[in-house]
Amino acid sequence: MNNNKICRIRTMLILTAMTVSMLAACQTATPVPPPTPLPAPTAAPTSPAPAANEVILTTGDWPPYVIEQGSDPGPMAEVVVAAFKEAGITAKIVFYPWKRAEDEVRQDKAFAAFPYSISPERQKEFDFSDSLYSVKAKFFYHKKYHPDGIPFDKLEDLRDFTIGGMLGSWYEPDFKNAGLRVEYVAGMDQNVEKLALGRIDLAIEEENSVWGLIRKQYPNDVDQFATLDKPLEQPGVVNDLSLMVSRGYPNSAELLAKFNAGLAAIRANGTYLQILEKYKIAAQ
Repeated sequence: MNNNKICRIRTMLILTAMTVSMLAACQTATPVPPPTPLPAPTAAPTSPAPAANEVILTTGDWPPYVIEQGSDPGPMAEVVVAAFKEAGITAKIVFYPWKRAEDEVRQDKAFAAFPYSISPERQKEFDFSDSLYSVKAKFFYHKKYHPDGIPFDKLEDLRDFTIGGMLGSWYEPDFKNAGLRVEYVAGMDQNVEKLALGRIDLAIEEENSVWGLIRKQYPNDVDQFATLDKPLEQPGVVNDLSLMVSRGYPNSAELLAKFNAGLAAIRANGTYLQILEKYKIAAQ
């Protein structure tokens, strides 16, 4: 056998061996699994969908009217539930920060937020129920430091006194324009303490909410606190607390009419008054 034949035979053997090796590898290779499908996107958390004959409402923590933490939800929450119950409807109340509570209504995810006062700005996009309760903002003082009270007819009368206010309140521009000396805080409980210590002369806030704080913080000295007779009124704003109602929520107009009828019924049958008395809220 010459050298050329030997080379051709050797080449054929090498190619045959390579082919057999490649076929074996293909047969024993582990198959690649198909890609795992991505999970479906989940919706952002929102107010739960209402069940049949149920209505969703939102609110925030504002003692004594609505109370998020505690065994009792507050008088306004109980009034809302009772009025809807009278109309044969179950009210489901969800607590949120106030801005979120309002946004849920604006986006038609909740029927209404409460308790809200009526203003021209809000009336541009929301409807309002009949009044749940009327509120008044008043100036509080401590008798130890002002046993004879403080004369007050107009804001300028208070220029000689230090006033405790709440950050972000509607009256800030009015107080500034009147030249008042104001110390603003984040929580009204701070102003109640400052009144008791004589660090401020007056504190301004909604009347019932402050009395609730006084009873909580100074239960043995409640009679040492008092209010100026004249309330502080916000121009153009009705001081009634109401449901602030979505115009796009399903059957919104019908639900609002049923709520108003239920509210009138519990006022007439005494349920409304019983709720106010339970929370020691002044009847109107």
